[in-house]
Amino acid sequence: MPNGSLWSTSKKLQFWLLFLLLNSLLFLPRYLLEMETNTIYPSFQKTTFAKQVQELFIFRKNVDIFRFSFEFTILVFLFYFLKNKLRSTIARWILYVSYLLLFIFQVYWQIVWVMFKMEPNFFNDSKQFALGFSIITSEPDATAIFVFLGIIALFILFYFLIKRLLVLVYQLEFSQLFLVLFTGLFLFCGCYKFKMASRGWNLHRFPERVVQVMTYPVARCIKMSVKSKRVLDDLDLNKVVAQSPIDTFTLNSSPNIHLIFIESYGRLLYDDPDISSRYKKVLEEESKSLEKNGWSIASHLSKSPVIGGASWVAYSSFMYGLDFKNHAYYKTLLNNTKLYEYKHLFRLLREKGYKSYWISPISGHKKMPVPYELYDRFYEIDKRFHYKDLQYKSTLYGFGPSPPDQYTLNFVKSELEAKETDPYLLFYITINSHNPFVTPPFFDDWTTWKSLKKGSKETKSSFVANPDTPDYIKAIEYQIKTIANFIVGQGSEDDLFIIVGDHQPPKITLDTYDRSTPLHVISKNKKFINDFNEYGFSNNLEVRDTSQHIRHEGFYSMFLRNFLHNYSTDTTNLPVYLPNGIEAFERED
Repeated sequence: MPNGSLWSTSKKLQFWLLFLLLNSLLFLPRYLLEMETNTIYPSFQKTTFAKQVQELFIFRKNVDIFRFSFEFTILVFLFYFLKNKLRSTIARWILYVSYLLLFIFQVYWQIVWVMFKMEPNFFNDSKQFALGFSIITSEPDATAIFVFLGIIALFILFYFLIKRLLVLVYQLEFSQLFLVLFTGLFLFCGCYKFKMASRGWNLHRFPERVVQVMTYPVARCIKMSVKSKRVLDDLDLNKVVAQSPIDTFTLNSSPNIHLIFIESYGRLLYDDPDISSRYKKVLEEESKSLEKNGWSIASHLSKSPVIGGASWVAYSSFMYGLDFKNHAYYKTLLNNTKLYEYKHLFRLLREKGYKSYWISPISGHKKMPVPYELYDRFYEIDKRFHYKDLQYKSTLYGFGPSPPDQYTLNFVKSELEAKETDPYLLFYITINSHNPFVTPPFFDDWTTWKSLKKGSKETKSSFVANPDTPDYIKAIEYQIKTIANFIVGQGSEDDLFIIVGDHQPPKITLDTYDRSTPLHVISKNKKFINDFNEYGFSNNLEVRDTSQHIRHEGFYSMFLRNFLHNYSTDTTNLPVYLPNGIEAFERED
């Protein structure tokens, strides 16, 4: 073979290797996010030859990296056709910037979907990503610095790979037949997939497509962003304030109310056969312990506004009786003082003589500015218990890192019982069931923590750690035991406890699971607890009928109705139960 032919063959081989490599790198983020349940190479699930061919060329459930970007492929061959009319330097920068945008959008889309099971929306997600970035950079550790340096190195690598690819594009010659067949095939695939997507956008199938057309999801993301902004622009907070619950009641008794959100406490615990038996076992054990000590229980599932992350959206919806939807909506409402005229649970009961307390035990992120004064006005908080107020001297655990929930809850309750004479509201969202699910030891007597010395190492906080299902169920078992032990040990006749999940656990939740989370109301007032039976609650920690649920934003009116029925002087003028909360935004589901 002549030397020219060898050189030409070598160039073509380089071109195809680079072309395939750059295509595959676009799909590497999704694989890395779900590498525990997928293989990096194509894995065929079907048995017949025809179905294997379908998986090879159309879609396959295994999210491997051997796929093609329709836009990247079209751009590469477009520059081949224009190489005699367009300078290679201009083509290189156009292709590089386009490739970076495709890669960044892939990373963004996959993170939002895999972590939060939500459809990406630029308007909503930008504010939440900005918050996450500020948290990560407030106290950057070696891992965060390494990640940032890795991203810079990756972008530099992309540049040199694309530069070399364009050099080959401008040097090579392909046969006319090949060009017609190849570009025709991709145009057909792209148009066909765009047509199918426009008929019915299927989030679940998008990552499975072998030839992925990013144009449609980008366009849809823009469309949804415009819609979200329009909904917020049209929001009339006077309409929200006008729907405040009645406040003319007088209480004949004022029980202390403890609102405890269990982080990542989702219906996965019922739906996943690998962990449901362990979960139900601990529910049974702690139900017996509570009932033995005179406590009555009402349990149900409650649908959260979010499926993962943004816990503040979940507990704000629960407290306000208003669907906050997502972080962008939350930020808008948080910064509008008009909403302070609306009487959510804490604001309403504070007018009736209650004091409100909030526990914020995280020891880390000291350099990150947190607008506590704004939050305190928004939630109507009299006092916060920060890490320094907890007088904790032992080992810190998991997210934050933070003291163990067993210590935190019991310490704060002991302080309030010793010093507080007014009825109070106490809010806490658990830490030890937050990813990365680091479970501390559990002690029958919580005061054991006071005598323990600090361990040699503190476990580190992490947003990006891949959660492990055994660690998750262990963390939930710890939470159920801790809270039951806390109620039995420190609860009194004048105490009410509301325990509810904020959202599903990250990543290990399947696409088929909905946003429901377990909800428990616990009190020694059996009449008060039995009032919840009207709404489908079970008188046990275990939810008997998981086919039904209420909504986070619907609980406020339900609770207030039952609360006034049992603790107010007038039991006839009760608020109406609003299953979907108050009307503020157009409902999407």
